[in-house]
Amino acid sequence: CNRTAEGRKTEFDVSALGRAFSKCTTKRLSSDGPSVMNTLDNPNAIQSVTKEGKAGIKKGIYSITVPAWSFTEIVLE
Repeated sequence: CNRTAEGRKTEFDVSALGRAFSKCTTKRLSSDGPSVMNTLDNPNAIQSVTKEGKAGIKKGIYSITVPAWSFTEIVLE
């Protein structure tokens, strides 16, 4: 969850989990500000994006950069 007005890079050390991850799915909700909500007049004020791809883990570290005012769910497989 990024509750700031700037994008943030986050890193997770997954080396202790004892397995290799090859696939990553992210589901993200984001908006233009902290108090934005979907309404009848603006039903797409909060955007939802799902992406699938390679996990891209390097030396046991998974890194992701998330946009401002967003919530990101990360699933590594």
